[in-house]
Amino acid sequence: MRFDVTASIVLYKSDPDVVGAAIKSFLQCTLPCRLYLLDNSPDRQLQTLASDERVEYIFNNGNIGFGKAHNIALRKSEVESK
Repeated sequence: MRFDVTASIVLYKSDPDVVGAAIKSFLQCTLPCRLYLLDNSPDRQLQTLASDERVEYIFNNGNIGFGKAHNIALRKSEVESK
């Protein structure tokens, strides 16, 4: 599926309330959109934030770094846009 708006958020032991507010704001978009949550945390506690079909949670099983995590989202969005 093609998305008009794609974004990603890299997580690392992030405050669920703050991230939840950002997700809620992003999902107010009326265009077809996809949000990637790239979790560099040591556990999957933040996975519950991906409760909408437009949000994809990716657990990296360790802190792989901010840029490397965003690159994962870029590659996934390229594949999904074809």
